[in-house]
Amino acid sequence: MIFPADLNGETPVLVDEWQLAPKLWDTIRFEVDHRDGTGLYILTGSAVPAQTDEIHHSGTGRFAWLAMRPMSLYESGESTGDVSLNTLFDNPDNIVVVNRLTLEDMAFLICRGGWPRASTLEGDIALDQAKYYYHGTDSHRQICLSPGRRSSRRPYRMPKRLTIKTNTQNRSATR
Repeated sequence: MIFPADLNGETPVLVDEWQLAPKLWDTIRFEVDHRDGTGLYILTGSAVPAQTDEIHHSGTGRFAWLAMRPMSLYESGESTGDVSLNTLFDNPDNIVVVNRLTLEDMAFLICRGGWPRASTLEGDIALDQAKYYYHGTDSHRQICLSPGRRSSRRPYRMPKRLTIKTNTQNRSATR
């Protein structure tokens, strides 16, 4: 549990899963207004949305939102980083690099994803991390929906439809 006195220590102060105690938002906003400096507090959270009815100020001018992305193959150590996307698009005919990954390795890395915990695991256990992440996020989303909108199958329809669309040849005509 964090108390306002805990926010007065050495900065930056990290508050993880702040959305579980949304009143912290206004408390930290107040502290930001009364302290000098930037980057005083780092509020992190997961996909669990905050109960905004308990937040009384937007935080505009005091908070910056950052999107966290999964790690890249370079960050997880599975790529040398010798080729960048910029290079692929800017000079695609002049790339001389040897990829030491097999097709099976690449398929595994795509399915595993870039979650930090998964990158330290091997085989099916690593793949299970992505599966459990997906199911866990969906389970929480279902809890947040009104009872009439909950469906045990709804979240799985979108990936299935996306897979069908991306694996179907479409006719394209030009005029």
